[in-house]
Formats: sequence, C-alpha cells, structure tokens
Amino acid sequence: MKEEKDKKVILIVEDELPLQKVLTEKLSHEGYLIIQAYNGKEGFDLALREKPDLILLDILMPVMDGGAMLEKLRADEWGKKAKVIIITNLADKEADNETKKYDVNDFLIKSDCKITDIVKKINETLKN
Repeated sequence: MKEEKDKKVILIVEDELPLQKVLTEKLSHEGYLIIQAYNGKEGFDLALREKPDLILLDILMPVMDGGAMLEKLRADEWGKKAKVIIITNLADKEADNETKKYDVNDFLIKSDCKITDIVKKINETLKN
C-alpha cells in the first residue's frame, strides 16, 4: 500500500453529493488521496492551498461556478499549469467551448460516462 505522502492528490469540486461520494470512494480505492469541495469558491481556496495533482471540476455549482473558478485558477501562477478535467451536464458544444477557453486537460459529460470512464481519464491524465 502506498504511503499517504506518495499518493497523488485529486481535488473533486462537485455539488451533487451522491456523485461526490461515489467518486471519492472509487478514487480512494484506486489509491488516490481525495480532497473535496462543494462549490467553486471552496474549490479555488483548496486548490491554491493544497496544490492537488489533478482537479475534477463540475461547471454548474452554487456560490461560484466551475467556469469562474477556472478563470481565477488560471490567473494564478500555480493554477496556470494545474491539471483539470471538467465533468459536467452541459451540452458537448458548451463543454467543448469551456475546454478550449480555459485550457483544460479534458471534459466528460456526466450523462454519457460511467465512473470507470472518469477513473480511466484521470489515470491517463496523471501519467502525462
């Protein structure tokens, strides 16, 4: 078993509690250390403080949405290079625009993918 300090850290920024729980359990089981935020403001603050290896980011959230969080993140020196995967319910075209606009690693449409697809995409992104 990997020691805590050797584990890759993933920040999940997601306001849907059931999805947050399932992602946390699955990714923890995969050997990742998980930190959680339930809106973009919490996510932004945690990202800058913890500097995770990857951010899994929802777009539609209360307090501060994922787009606003990403914009603030990209304005930060560390945040410019942070690995981000968007998971959203936005239509493909809208999500694709967000991906290009903020230079994210990838995006997944929640209704079109399974948890295993998300894990696979995370594993691929963290290898690079």
